[in-house]
Amino acid sequence: MPLVLPRLGPCTAVAVAIAVSAVTSSIVAGFEPGTRAPHAAISLAGGRTGAINSAARPPVEPLPVATGGRMPRVDCRRAKCVALTFDDGPDVYTERLLRTLRAAHTRATFFMLGIQVQKFPTVARHVAAATEEVGDHTWDHKDLTRLSPHDVLVELARARTEIAAATRMWPAVFRPPYGSTNPTVARMVGGLGMPVILWNVDTMDWRDRKTSVVAQRAVNEARPGAIILMHDIYSSTVDAVPAIIKGLRQRGFTLVTVSQLLGSTRPGQTYFSR
Repeated sequence: MPLVLPRLGPCTAVAVAIAVSAVTSSIVAGFEPGTRAPHAAISLAGGRTGAINSAARPPVEPLPVATGGRMPRVDCRRAKCVALTFDDGPDVYTERLLRTLRAAHTRATFFMLGIQVQKFPTVARHVAAATEEVGDHTWDHKDLTRLSPHDVLVELARARTEIAAATRMWPAVFRPPYGSTNPTVARMVGGLGMPVILWNVDTMDWRDRKTSVVAQRAVNEARPGAIILMHDIYSSTVDAVPAIIKGLRQRGFTLVTVSQLLGSTRPGQTYFSR
């Protein structure tokens, strides 16, 4: 008889016992992307256990999902919408990025690493408080397709718990490190109620640390419905954001969060753009 993963909801303990199966790609039997397991309860057969350890104090009250709060209504079926997304933070440059977004009356989506939230919990809280959208980017940026099912679940749930403890909100969306996913990963993410968000505009800011190059690539490659990939761990990227916002608006684009851009999404489904 399969055991059940304890629900990763508001009453999650700091150490969560996980029952895991033998390493197989079919660990989530009967669960398909686009459906949601109640309270993230995922049935797993097996015998060994592991723990999700976090220094964060787990939230004990019902929490909202960090979709960005109240935002101006935008119909992205008609408007030329694009979403700015930032991975791998929070970091020392994130506060400056928040000030830039606030001054420009712009919102973005932040895909956070649990290990970075542990280092910068106040910054993570400020991101959520600024009504930016928050996403789960795993605990420490491992390629999930190279991990055992047990370790995939630890990466997802440990980050989710850390983010919730710091921001008092559950992450709304998920992005796999390196954009690397497969059906098993998608099923697990879907079981936690999140869609898988990739991108169709890569600024390559990890390679090109020249502000003008990053800005030009973001502006020139944007199309209606685009999801633009950047990283708030690079000063050069944060420096490029004012020019990116200005350039996109000059081209007639409306800047929104991922959830605004996509509208209705299905847990476990993968999205590159609208």
